[in-house]
Amino acid sequence: MDGLVSIIIPVYNTGMIIKRCINSILNSEYKNIEIIIVDDGSDNETATICDDFKNEEKIYVIHQKNAGVSSARNKGIEWAQGEFITFVDADDTIDSKLISVLVSDCRKTNADISICGYKEWESNKHFLEVCSKETEVILNNKEILKKFFSTNDIGWSVWGKLYKKDLIGDTRFIVGKRNAEDMYFVYEVLKKANVLTINNRSLYNYEKQENSAMTDSNCEKFFDTYELINKVFEDDLNNELKNEQFNFYVKSELWFLRFINAKDKNNKFHQEIQEAKIKFIKKIQGKDNECSRKIKMELKMLQYCYPIFRLTSLIWGYKKGI
Repeated sequence: MDGLVSIIIPVYNTGMIIKRCINSILNSEYKNIEIIIVDDGSDNETATICDDFKNEEKIYVIHQKNAGVSSARNKGIEWAQGEFITFVDADDTIDSKLISVLVSDCRKTNADISICGYKEWESNKHFLEVCSKETEVILNNKEILKKFFSTNDIGWSVWGKLYKKDLIGDTRFIVGKRNAEDMYFVYEVLKKANVLTINNRSLYNYEKQENSAMTDSNCEKFFDTYELINKVFEDDLNNELKNEQFNFYVKSELWFLRFINAKDKNNKFHQEIQEAKIKFIKKIQGKDNECSRKIKMELKMLQYCYPIFRLTSLIWGYKKGI
């Protein structure tokens, strides 16, 4: 018999959108599933809408006081009975083949994690396809972490991935972090994985909402990204991974500084951004020899021509709709 797959959906004030998400899962070709809906203290009709699914076979609805998406996902992990676990966000949908393809990939290669690409849907129903160029199997932990540090093929998002429950073990999302908490969870789980498959089919549908993280005007929470990137950099890894770990840190922190400058249009968080910038420059001083020429130029602009760095960040953000 095909192994049970636990599908965890954290929910907060999504309203009717949750129905679309659940129905896409119920339409899966793979039938041996359980759906765990964790309502994180919704204060509108969402809780009632979730309860309407309680009578469906293998759908479980859990209500908790509002504690954030990490807490909701952790609750789902605790409830999960499956051999495998996957996560779906309440405003997204999945292709009917997603679960069957990822389970099949795990079975064929005895993988700890299987991954697929995704389609990023805009409100106008145009989409950007994000996936690996080819399907591949990675057969050792060092190469898995190199792939995570060096490319976007694994990605930061917790969704679009199927995990063996035993691999997750006692790993949990950090409660209280409002950004990049999924990146850090993925990283912690990858450290334990020995076989990983990447499928080049885009089977997850990421629905980019107007109130998504990219458009959220609350700058303060994005400093969680800065903190968690630092946490990855400070992790004591095998010396053979140090270069990849360092380059990941530099590229990620440069992205963060561009992003936070683009968000902070009124310069409200100028002091906090300056402190982050200074700490970053101190950490990498004299160690950037392995960086690409493009990264080195960007670092010089950050350090010696900061007004230009900020201006180009604002222009970048405008083009990205940040």
